[in-house]
Amino acid sequence: MRCYIAKCLEERKDRFDISQCHVLSLAFCYELGLSVSKDIIECRSLLSKHNISIQDLEHKIEQVEKNTQRPEFQNGIFRKFSEQGHFYAFDFSQQYREEQRSREAESRYQKEVETIGSVLGDGHRLVQELRVQLSFLMMSEGRWKDAEKLQVQVRVIEFEGVKCGRHYTEPFAFNLATIYRNLGRLKEAEELEVQTIETEKRVLGAEHPHTLTSVSNLALIFRAQGKYEAAEKMNRQVLNRIEKVLGVRHRDTLFSIDNLALVLQNQGKYEAAEKMARQALDGREKVLGVKHPDTLISVSNLALVLQYQGKYEAAEKMNRRALNGRGKVLGVEHPNTLSSISNLALVLQYQGKCEAAEKMNRRALNGNEKVLGVKHPDTLISVSNLATVLQDQGKYKAAEEMHRRALNGREKVLGVEHPDTLINIDNLTSMLQKQEKYKAIEKMSRRALNGNEKVLRVKHSNTLISISNLALILQYQEKYKAVEEMNRRALNGMEKVLGVKHSNTLTSVYSLAYLFHTQKRYNDASVLYLRASEEFSKTLSSDHSTTRKCFQHFLSVIHEMKSQGRDI
Repeated sequence: MRCYIAKCLEERKDRFDISQCHVLSLAFCYELGLSVSKDIIECRSLLSKHNISIQDLEHKIEQVEKNTQRPEFQNGIFRKFSEQGHFYAFDFSQQYREEQRSREAESRYQKEVETIGSVLGDGHRLVQELRVQLSFLMMSEGRWKDAEKLQVQVRVIEFEGVKCGRHYTEPFAFNLATIYRNLGRLKEAEELEVQTIETEKRVLGAEHPHTLTSVSNLALIFRAQGKYEAAEKMNRQVLNRIEKVLGVRHRDTLFSIDNLALVLQNQGKYEAAEKMARQALDGREKVLGVKHPDTLISVSNLALVLQYQGKYEAAEKMNRRALNGRGKVLGVEHPNTLSSISNLALVLQYQGKCEAAEKMNRRALNGNEKVLGVKHPDTLISVSNLATVLQDQGKYKAAEEMHRRALNGREKVLGVEHPDTLINIDNLTSMLQKQEKYKAIEKMSRRALNGNEKVLRVKHSNTLISISNLALILQYQEKYKAVEEMNRRALNGMEKVLGVKHSNTLTSVYSLAYLFHTQKRYNDASVLYLRASEEFSKTLSSDHSTTRKCFQHFLSVIHEMKSQGRDI
């Protein structure tokens, strides 16, 4: 936008009817290097040609500098309308990617920061905003470590200004906390967000929209840490306050409803999660329309909670709606559109439509490689998704290759202890089990478990899944005592963290039942099989493949007990 305005001014500079205001604005751009190359000679020539003094230009620079630091400028009518949901943020980083101009845009931002900072000062609001936009560009490309360096600089300058009495502006710390969260540095993200909330409560007030946004961001961090009860409590607090401050139909209110739905889903409270997801969708359809990008986010979220309940046909229908909508509104190569392709592939895979799922996953992978690059975290997710569907089709060599590609990429881009890297290790060990490489995969599985215990915590759902995976590997090696110990540990943890009816908890019950079945401990096995199958039928449906398989195992135990003349 700035470049377009500067270009328009340049096109008018030789016209006889150009106003003094426009001449000063263009001279201002040349003087600072704002959206044009810094050119002092051209600036002076332009002023001389139109009989404007240097003092007039200096006065304009001084005026801009003062005005952009005033609270009423920073919190003026545009911001008020934005907070009321009347403006939708345009993703300029996406436009740069589509036009293959990311490097050009980055170079321009860096030059503007340097030239404008030399005139207005390093801590000027405009210079800070340019740094923030540059970091957004880096974040959109998955360059989290580069973005971190820039955001740390922004944060230091911003809070130094607050200490000196300058008005508090945007919650820049939110951006840095988001970076830490994506890097898997959840403790640092939490500490930073807590500090931000304290500052905003003191400066802006507890019910200011920015403060509530930061509280909501802290809830996201708690969710990533597996602190689901705390995250749910915080999301409910934000929702109640934001409804009071902004109203039930405000965009931020609807985002809060979606966030609450997601954390309910994490806890296996699927009915409540579906209810909230439908509430968010209905609100967005009424306020924003059925084709708005935010509405399509709600469609995608509803599809996910339907999928978790085993309502695959309904989930597929919603995913296709999200995909078609995003393709038309955002474009077929937009990252959100590619994400919808991946979501649709997953629900097709759950329905056993593996060939169609593979086709969709390859389409998503090709799109992400083209738009985001081969090292982008979203691209690596697509690699991992493709590996899983290849594995389900018995294409183990190709699956292993893709799993290792995803793992190597995540280790380099995100780090060896990032939660996504550790998930990838678990995925690879699951694949290698099919090839009976037990000693190698036990070592990898213990690495994933140790990493999750260190980075997340011992009761995090990812950690408990790693425990279950290790138990399965030990079972293949007939180390039954260790297997039972690990399965009980996983089950006890999941019951406390996720609840007794969560699908992951029931999977642990099922696994322990299978162990007892293998050891011919029929009474113990039958009790657990029956518990799991009954709850699966309520949570997933009686027709779900997992429910049917579990019940068949229960019937198998009963048959074996009868054949051996045992009491049932």
